[in-house]
Amino acid sequence: MYKRELITALQDWKTSTIRKPLLLRGARQVGKTTLVHHFAKKYTQYIYLNLEKKADAIHFIKYSDAQNILDTLLLANRLKPVSQATTLLFIDEIQELPDAIALLRYFYEDIPELHVIAAGSLLEHAMGKVSSFPVGRVQYMYLFPLHFQEYLQNNINYAEKNIFLNIKKFKNSSFTIFDLKKWKFKNTNMYFKIKNYKRQNKFNLFEDFKSSVKRRLISDRPICLMLSGGLDSSLILSCLKYLNKTKNITAYVGYINKKSNDFIYAKK
Repeated sequence: MYKRELITALQDWKTSTIRKPLLLRGARQVGKTTLVHHFAKKYTQYIYLNLEKKADAIHFIKYSDAQNILDTLLLANRLKPVSQATTLLFIDEIQELPDAIALLRYFYEDIPELHVIAAGSLLEHAMGKVSSFPVGRVQYMYLFPLHFQEYLQNNINYAEKNIFLNIKKFKNSSFTIFDLKKWKFKNTNMYFKIKNYKRQNKFNLFEDFKSSVKRRLISDRPICLMLSGGLDSSLILSCLKYLNKTKNITAYVGYINKKSNDFIYAKK
């Protein structure tokens, strides 16, 4: 398994004296389930539920009491009612049963010693269907896709892994070459010192601006200019007129009933 930085935050949650049921959020396939499976090795007992399966979801459909749910889960998984502080309950795909989200409040109120993690995708849609959301009785964590530093930490096969402690910022307008064989940077220089680099002492703002607008007119559909009445969009409109493209539709997004200057100019 790839080592994820969020494992440290999970460990802090485990040892916290003000721990609440945890909602682990994130897009599909970012590793939420795998992360919790790995984290569960720190517990004596582990109960895993996938609410996409009817056999797992039935516990939350039949019962509305947290203690009854826990008792049936222990019985179904042939586990002993040992200390709840050493037991982790993981409710995966909780978005499939919005009522299960509401029940998290009772795990917090009635069985605070039990460690509960719930995970799911598109939770925003499920939360809108929750009759009584457990505000203030749950915690949140977000798992994002593997970022570049996590990738490097999991794939570098050499002893010295503290190279990230020596990261330095690049100077403005500079470039450098990285030697993969020697694993170090070399030949840092400024861009304007590159051989055959011709620095322009003069530039034509209008021509550059016109060229920029013209490049963006290449389309197989009509062009729409969103007018705000400000300087930027007005300059673009002037440039369109210069290019004989004033047949384009103009539009405005804003407040109509508040006598906005933007709306007045957009109508013109």
